[in-house]
Amino acid sequence: MKKANSEEYKESVVKPIWNSIAKQLQEMYYEKYKVKFDPFSDITFKNARAARDAKRRELQTNSTKRKLSASALSEAEYMKIVELWNEDCPEGLQRKFFHIVSHELAWRGGEGAAASIEYFVEETDNSGNFTGRIE
Repeated sequence: MKKANSEEYKESVVKPIWNSIAKQLQEMYYEKYKVKFDPFSDITFKNARAARDAKRRELQTNSTKRKLSASALSEAEYMKIVELWNEDCPEGLQRKFFHIVSHELAWRGGEGAAASIEYFVEETDNSGNFTGRIE
């Protein structure tokens, strides 16, 4: 598949484009002609699906169209991040703890983002006073 400027789409874009076009065709045929069909399994769309799959395979082999993974932090960069937080205040301690734990557990970006700082709640005693510890 090519863009309007004749540049190739990335592999990760081809399937969503195909799916949205197929869904629009399905809706258009139902609105205009009251015809229900499934473009994902319909035999007449077999050539289009085959062309899409061939293009995806071609793009998968082209290394310039692949997503680039993030590089790991160096030890100096990691220590700079950890030392940034003041562990004498609860929020600083929580953030420092979060960065150390995410590094030690080898969390990736998504896993680290899912465990946001709000999940580390300060512990309270029975009367509602903060104990200075994390739950």
